[in-house]
Formats: sequence, C-alpha cells, structure tokens
Amino acid sequence: MPVSQFPEIAKIRGAFARWIEGCPLAYDPKRNAENPFAYYLEGAAPNRGPLYGLASGMAALSSGQYFVGDLDNDYVLDRVCRTLQLRGINCAPG
Repeated sequence: MPVSQFPEIAKIRGAFARWIEGCPLAYDPKRNAENPFAYYLEGAAPNRGPLYGLASGMAALSSGQYFVGDLDNDYVLDRVCRTLQLRGINCAPG
C-alpha cells in the first residue's frame, strides 16, 4: 500500500527525510559524484542509494573504518573479509 494512504505516517516520513537530508552526505550513488568515503563501503552498502552520515558514522569513516550493508549474508561478508585481508586489515567477527 502506498504511504500516501496513511497521512500521519506520510507526514512522519517526510519529516524524517528532511531531517536526515540535513546530515552530511557520506555517499552519493549518482554517476561521477565525488565520493571520498566510497573506498570504505563494502558489500551492498553502496547499493542502497544515498547514504547520510550521523556524527559517529562520519567520524568512523574519517578514521578509516569499513562499513558493509546490514542485509549482507555470510557469503558476502566472507568475500569482504578476504578483500580486506589483501589490504592488510584483519577482519574478525564482531
């Protein structure tokens, strides 16, 4: 069902969208966009659309922490860990 059928939820959704878009844009999926943090986004993380960063997330990206998509399965995580090992990064289960 479209959110527009639920005016109160649509209002909350709009308010959240305005709020989150006020945060720094950590990743822009548009072609030729400047994405200085793309190197630190692995798995499905860069495939979810624009990524806005809250203060703690932007600090983590700025310090070189890697991020994966929240829905990535064990196969994807294993592949990401092998890639990170080639970069000299120990990938241990969290």
